[in-house]
Amino acid sequence: MQVYNRITTYEDFVQYVLRALGAPVINIEVADEQIRDRITDALQMTLEQSYDSVETFYWLYTVTDVDVEKGYIQLPPDVIDINGVYTKATSPTYDSDMLDSPEYQFFQHYWTMGAANTGLVNYEMTMQELSLIRSVLHPEVQYNWRSRERKLYLYKQLKVGNTLMFEGTKMLDPETSGCIWDSQWLKRYAVALVGIQWGTNLNKFSNVPTAGGATINAQEILERYTNQKQQLEEEFMAKYTFPPTMIIA
Repeated sequence: MQVYNRITTYEDFVQYVLRALGAPVINIEVADEQIRDRITDALQMTLEQSYDSVETFYWLYTVTDVDVEKGYIQLPPDVIDINGVYTKATSPTYDSDMLDSPEYQFFQHYWTMGAANTGLVNYEMTMQELSLIRSVLHPEVQYNWRSRERKLYLYKQLKVGNTLMFEGTKMLDPETSGCIWDSQWLKRYAVALVGIQWGTNLNKFSNVPTAGGATINAQEILERYTNQKQQLEEEFMAKYTFPPTMIIA
C-alpha cells in the first residue's frame, strides 16, 4: 500500500517546491532558470556536506603518461575526498598473492614451531613486529588531495604503469539515486531558497496584488523564508554533517 507519493525525479521535485509555496492557487513569480539555480544550491549543499548523501568507493587505477606529464591524477567531479592510496604492498585487502606475503610466511613458520601453545600475548607481539616490518619495507603512499580541484598529487608512486587503489567518498548521483529528491530536509531547504528568490523578485513593490484581489507582501515573504533558511542550516549542521576532524598537535 502506497502511503505517500515519493519524489524520485527533478521534475517532480520542482512541482513539489512550487506547490509548497502556494501554486497553483498563487502565481509564483520565479523564472524556471531561477528555480533551477536555487535547487542546484540546495542539492550541492546536501551532496557535499551531508553524511547520508555520499558513498565509499574503491577504485583501481593505472598511472598513465598524461598523469606523469601533468604531475597529478585528475579525479571525477563527484569525488569528495580521498581517504587512502594503496599499492599492492601497502594494502591489506589489495593483495592477490597473500600466500607469498611476509606476514603469512612468518605466521606459518611461527605456528608450526609450537606458537599455538604460547598464548595470545606472544601472538600479539608477533603481529606488532610484522606491522613494524611492513611499515619499514613498504611505507604508506604519501599524497596530497586538493578537493576543490579534484586533483591527486603523489610524491613517489606517480610512475607510468603503476597500479594504485584509491579509497574515498563520492557524492550520490541524483540521476541514478532518486531517493535524494525525497529527503525531507532537502525539500524544506529548496522551498526556503525558492521562497527567498520569490520575495526578492517581488521586493521592488511594497505590496503586490494578485488576480483574485488579494495582496502579497513581498518583504514579509522574504523575511519568512530567510528565517526558515537560517533555521534549516542550523538543523543541517547539527544533524546531517560529518563531525569535525580532531587535530592533535
